[in-house]
Amino acid sequence: MHLIQFREIIRDAEVAYAIHPIVRKYLLTVEDTTKALIACGVPRAANVARITTRLDMTAANLTERKSVAKGESAPAVEAAIPVDNPVSKNNWRQ
Repeated sequence: MHLIQFREIIRDAEVAYAIHPIVRKYLLTVEDTTKALIACGVPRAANVARITTRLDMTAANLTERKSVAKGESAPAVEAAIPVDNPVSKNNWRQ
């Protein structure tokens, strides 16, 4: 039973990886991706769609972590800080 589940998960991940560039290019939502996969007859379409979306988030997080590790600024963190915030006006990285 566990081997069957493992193979299903691996298959879902392989399909998600294969369709990821298209989903990213057309900015498809999980719902849109699920509908398209169901129309194509892909089993476990909802799981594949969720994995595909998480691949994009994982890639963004990995890129951000690498830039922070190199000493560069983190765009997501800086975007969250308002410009009129007194702390953001200080050059605290000296």
